[in-house]
Amino acid sequence: MDMRGRARTLVMMLCALPGGCAGSGGLRPVEFLDEHTAASVTVVAKPMAFAHPRASIAANVSEYVSVTAVAVERDGKRAYLLVTRVWSTVGPDRADQSGGLVVLVADNRRIRLGDTQSTLVDFGVSVPVQAAAGIAPLSAATLTDLATLQFIAAAHSLAVESPGGAPYALFEDGRASLSRFIQYETGDR
Repeated sequence: MDMRGRARTLVMMLCALPGGCAGSGGLRPVEFLDEHTAASVTVVAKPMAFAHPRASIAANVSEYVSVTAVAVERDGKRAYLLVTRVWSTVGPDRADQSGGLVVLVADNRRIRLGDTQSTLVDFGVSVPVQAAAGIAPLSAATLTDLATLQFIAAAHSLAVESPGGAPYALFEDGRASLSRFIQYETGDR
């Protein structure tokens, strides 16, 4: 296996651990150096996940959207991203084909995600982060800032809407992990 394959395997194994990664109650962000781009990458330990039942397709079928905060430092510049993954329990061919275009609704503030068609590679990350186990999800990366991440972490209600307006309810609450990510980014390492 080449170095890229080993790095990808390591990241996927770390992110597959219960709670994301060890330390700080499982909420400590994952850090790694992308060996192909020389970018320093920090990933929230536990993403937020949202679910939408799709009984019209088959019994017990759901579509999911995960939203993962990522910090990328490259060439002395730090960027914050929200990586959106859209996937289904019946595989990627039946998931929403928007490529990750969704709206995150946090306390009635609407935050568009995935509308630029950017990917992690566009920001210097050559390995996937927080991929859904066994499923190749559609994904997109959206540039954001710490203030928006803080707003999301403090929001009382969270939901996601697809372009057609289908609501996705909060399935796995990653706000505590997002709060820890923000603390980590602001110097409380």
